[in-house]
Order: sequence, then structure tokens, then C-alpha cells
Amino acid sequence: MKLQYCDKAQIYTMDKEFICTADVLGDVEDTATLRFRELVKDCLATDVSVRFLDDLKGMVYCVCHVLEYTEEFDPNLDMVVGKAQCQVISQDNVVQRRQDVKVSTRIQTSADFINEAGNLESADLMILDISAGGLFCISLREWSEGQIFSANILNTPLPLDCQVLRAQDPDIYDDGFANGKPQYGYGCRFINLTSHTEAALRKFVFNQELKTRRSRR
Repeated sequence: MKLQYCDKAQIYTMDKEFICTADVLGDVEDTATLRFRELVKDCLATDVSVRFLDDLKGMVYCVCHVLEYTEEFDPNLDMVVGKAQCQVISQDNVVQRRQDVKVSTRIQTSADFINEAGNLESADLMILDISAGGLFCISLREWSEGQIFSANILNTPLPLDCQVLRAQDPDIYDDGFANGKPQYGYGCRFINLTSHTEAALRKFVFNQELKTRRSRR
């Protein structure tokens, strides 16, 4: 295993309890260098479960052996950080593409699409879960399977193109959206993704999952 496009990781106990997030310094192969922006000496065991976020391969699950842990002042971050040199003992799983990590969220945005008359139209929608491969959203607007729309999800100037793969009957999927009126549900995939946009999506999903886990601590 070699990861050349990995700069973030999540650290867990061997019982899958979340410990913290870490910066990955350099490539990951037989060993990995991790930097912690919180001091975790008392939390790290000899062996830990690590989820490496690689921009190309997705989420790579490994078991790592902590060889050395130190704490030092980092002038670039202007703070004391922890550093660990780890040996990669095994790779347990790789989650990518259709099996991408999916996280629950509540992102309200608008979608631009071409309606049945061939005119540009906008509709409000709420994204309830998202992965690097697609999303599930709700809207008062009825669409058919195959409908394509563009939505700004990552707070960047460029919207993401989505295609409806599955349309669900109206229901109250989220009573805080559209004043509790029945909403259509849509399972969608991202289309026309560049490698840069896919990498940004993976990082976005990674950070959303991290926020969720932190809120549960």
C-alpha cells in the first residue's frame, strides 16, 4: 500500500472509539508520520485503528503500531503539536466510489435546472446525506429519474452537477424544511466531476463526519 495524496487521518482505538484527527506528513507506505493539533499522549495506545483519507483511493482503513510519540513547538502553526511515527501493520479495507463514506447532514441550498418547457428554473432543496459519489436530497419540486440539476454545495464559485437516479414519493423527510409540507426525496449521483472537485468532495465529507463524531463525544 502506498498513499501519495493523503493529508488527513482519523484515529480510533482498536474498539473503534474515536480519539482525534491528525495531519499526515508525507507519503504513507510501510510507515506514516502523524501530526496532532491536540496533545493526545495519554489517549494513544500502542496499536490504533487509522482511517487515512486519500484524495484518489478514498478512505483507507489500517491498523498502525505507534513507534514513537513526541511533542514539539511547530512554528508554522504557532502551537505545540504532537507527532507520532507509526508502522502500518495491516490494511483492513478501502471505501471508495459507490462504497464511499456517507454522512448525514442538513445543507439547504438551491438547484438550477432546465424544466419541461426548456427554460432555466430554480428550486430549493435540502441535502440530508452526502458522499463523494452522490447525495440524497428533498425538495417541493417534482423531478423524474434522469433529471440533471446544478447546486452549490461546497461553498465554491463552481456548482456541482447532479443526476436523479431514484425518485421517492412525497413524505415529511424533514419537518424543518418547507414548513413541514410533504417533500419529494431524490437519490442522486454526481456527474462531470473533475479530479480536483472529487478530492474537495472527499475532504468535505471527511470533515462533516469528523464534526458529527466530535458532537457525540
